[in-house]
Amino acid sequence: MSQARSQGKLLALQTEVEKLRSSLADAKRELTSTEAEKQNEIDSLREFYESKIIELEEDKKKLTSQLYDLHASIVGTVKAVVPGASGTASSPSPPEDDGGGRLAALRAQKDLTIKEV
Repeated sequence: MSQARSQGKLLALQTEVEKLRSSLADAKRELTSTEAEKQNEIDSLREFYESKIIELEEDKKKLTSQLYDLHASIVGTVKAVVPGASGTASSPSPPEDDGGGRLAALRAQKDLTIKEV
């Protein structure tokens, strides 16, 4: 009788172990699926933001060029209105991407030009 009871308990434990193994396998598959979904989401976001960065860099180049053109137009107008305008109003070379230093210099030069007028 004792042996039958032991075998029953052993069979119950084996059944429980199989259920746990099955649950573990299901959890691993779900985790793998979730990880793949998250990686796809990360990749999509990376592509989106990389394209936005490229667009912003292109916009920055366009705006820098427009700023240079506007400065040249202002200087040309000042020279036309004030024929004796000093050399400080000369047109600079196109601004380069130097972290804003060139922009500050252009603003200072514009202020000088306006004061001369």
